[in-house]
Amino acid sequence: MAPLFDLILVHVPPPMHLNHMHPFLMLTVQIESNPYVGMLYVGCIHSGILCMGNVLWALDAEGQMVGKGKVKKIFARKGLERIEKDAVGAGEIVSVVGVKNAGPPPSKLLKLCRCRVLHLGILLEMLKKEGFKLAVGPPKAVIIPDPDAEGRMLEPIEECTVLIREEYAGAVMQKLTIRKGEMVSYETDEEGWVKAVMDIPARGLIGYMGGEFGNDVHGQGTISHIFKAYMSYHGTIDTGRNGVLILMVAGEMLGYALVPLQACGTMFVGPCKQVYHGMIIGKSSKPLDLHLNPCVKKQLMNIHSVIADDKIVLSPPCAMLLEEMLVYVGDDELVEVMPGRVRLSKVGGKRRR
Repeated sequence: MAPLFDLILVHVPPPMHLNHMHPFLMLTVQIESNPYVGMLYVGCIHSGILCMGNVLWALDAEGQMVGKGKVKKIFARKGLERIEKDAVGAGEIVSVVGVKNAGPPPSKLLKLCRCRVLHLGILLEMLKKEGFKLAVGPPKAVIIPDPDAEGRMLEPIEECTVLIREEYAGAVMQKLTIRKGEMVSYETDEEGWVKAVMDIPARGLIGYMGGEFGNDVHGQGTISHIFKAYMSYHGTIDTGRNGVLILMVAGEMLGYALVPLQACGTMFVGPCKQVYHGMIIGKSSKPLDLHLNPCVKKQLMNIHSVIADDKIVLSPPCAMLLEEMLVYVGDDELVEVMPGRVRLSKVGGKRRR
């Protein structure tokens, strides 16, 4: 790893706008627990100097105080080893001990900020393994007010780089353009590969990178993005997503009932599965949501029939991973995470009309 670290020191610029004379300011990105010292607040110091015995105030996103305490210990990292220090300054990544929660009791409704879909998926997988049950809404880009223009909003813009085969470029460019993407450069080579760079709102990439892009390029392409800047809000983005198939009863899904329902769309759940009212079991082939009953049993009659029953043929369900569900779920839908299974559901039985 030494050559990699040396390369980073040479080519990656150091943190900018660091000032040790300004008041202490630190962004906490992680909270750890230690059985000996208690809670450790891990983050990067943006300005100022922190010493042992200083009094700290913890503030939320609205600037309200949620914690207060005297610094008891300060830990920094030296390679993979954690070392204790008496004072730290701007630019350092440290762990602070001593801040206690002074806010109200924890709520059942939480909001996680500054987190990508992959990081959110890893966190939810860890919570699921520890036995937690959660209902998670769709990820959203952080939109902030413009400090220079009252009433104007700013949203994060990503620089998206696409490397695909030339025959699939049209479909990909069309979908990215619909999602408010603006072309920056477009290059082709003699081997039939296309490299395109576009500026696109972060909202436009949510839902497209989770699987739709792979289907459009048939696995022959890559898409990457990096934050560029906050720019003017681009308005509503129509992703063109169809409706969903919603359960109208609770029970067990039966193959007999699923045969005629396959024409309604793509199923996420197969037969012989226990389901409940309001659960999303598939993707509709139409823009509107459909309520289905796949739990209907075949009626048995005491009349002998010479006509044999048709063989039941079902398409395999399209099971989605947790990360794919997070980018697929809509504003009125939830991802239900619990030990052993992950499901989609509508909020309060709402339906897209």
